[in-house]
Amino acid sequence: MVEPMEVRAARPDEYAMVGELTATAYLADGTVHEEYLPTLRDAAARAAHGALLVAVDTTTQDLLGTASLFTAAAGPAWAEGARSDDAVLRMLAVAPTARRRGAGRALTQECIRRAREMGLHRLILSTAPSMTGAHALYEQLGFRRDPGADWEPMPGFRLMAYWLPLRDGARTG
Repeated sequence: MVEPMEVRAARPDEYAMVGELTATAYLADGTVHEEYLPTLRDAAARAAHGALLVAVDTTTQDLLGTASLFTAAAGPAWAEGARSDDAVLRMLAVAPTARRRGAGRALTQECIRRAREMGLHRLILSTAPSMTGAHALYEQLGFRRDPGADWEPMPGFRLMAYWLPLRDGARTG
């Protein structure tokens, strides 16, 4: 059964809820350090520097999930590791109560669509090693692991890099 869902830009009146959804999802997964929570909660800053997307249940209007899409123009604070022809998918989060409904897939697909529409060559992302469900989703959608681009935002906390070619002939990682 396909869930009644819409993916769209978050509205300013939703930013606080989007921030809390993001922090709650990361906390539920155990993949966040306390000092990163203010960044996760600051949805308004994400919207100011890129595309802040939400998946919404069209029946109840509940927020199901969120993702942010940035280009290199957003700067390294938002688009870490991005080259001028890359898009960066960040802070994909699905509310714990909305998991397994397809919101993560729908948000990722919308980021892919938008990045292609911008004419970019690659969509890159980083994810925690423990996020095996996310890894499976990314691989199903055609993302490729790029171990050479793995990095540590803080000592001892490693993130795994993935990339998706968006156009024929897209360069490798």
